[in-house]
Amino acid sequence: MKLQKPNLQGKKIGNLSLDAKITERDKKLLMVLGVAIIIAISYYVLYLPMSASLESLTADKEVMKQKVAAAKSDLENEQSIVKAYETQLANGMEASESFFPGVYPYKEQYVLLVEKIVKGSGATLTNLEFSDPEVSGVVMPADNRYLLPAYSLQQEADTINQAYSDQPAKEIPSATGTSQSTATTGEEKTLPADAVLRLPTTIEFTGSYAQYRTVVSSLEKLNRTIALEAVEAKEEETGLKFTLTVSFYAVEKVDNGEDSFNAWTIKGSYGKSDPFN
Repeated sequence: MKLQKPNLQGKKIGNLSLDAKITERDKKLLMVLGVAIIIAISYYVLYLPMSASLESLTADKEVMKQKVAAAKSDLENEQSIVKAYETQLANGMEASESFFPGVYPYKEQYVLLVEKIVKGSGATLTNLEFSDPEVSGVVMPADNRYLLPAYSLQQEADTINQAYSDQPAKEIPSATGTSQSTATTGEEKTLPADAVLRLPTTIEFTGSYAQYRTVVSSLEKLNRTIALEAVEAKEEETGLKFTLTVSFYAVEKVDNGEDSFNAWTIKGSYGKSDPFN
């Protein structure tokens, strides 16, 4: 028994005709429906993910802005701290100008200082030399002991003289050692056990004897410990030439020269006011 394919041509199924054609209106509706489907797919597949990504990037941007603001604030605080430090350092340097500067370039400061003193006296500065700074203990004055004169017992005299000549000047040790002082004579002075910085300096200038006295007086008036170790004066064709060997110490002149150890015991003037005239 063969099954035959039913012939439905021209027949109706319910109210629909199988021979009906798609009208222009239907095509337009289908096109609108297709566009709506594409828009919906684009919305869910493209727009929503991109929108979420944009929101995430916007949030990251805000976080980064906060970090940048915090970094700027820290930088401003750091700059403020550095500025405050530099201000305090400058104030400290200015306050310590009357003492020996402990930082470079201290030699430049002494060049200006010595030049100001010499020019202020009316003399002419011809040379200024600095030796290497030294750090050592404060040297105590030696005992007033003299070599015995030679006599018939020459060997014994040489032994005694050698014993006294071998004794060096007493020295206070540096701050790392133990403190000690000597009190063998009334002329000796007990000094604190501190290591000090010493700057040996040679000052050469030309001028009159009165100008030389003004230079020395100005150096002695500085608020720091200064040792005038040697003075050399020569009369030349152009005038007097003075060479001063001076040591600047990194300690304050606490007693302003009023202590008996530093006081000049001779009062008044003696001899000629100008030894070269």
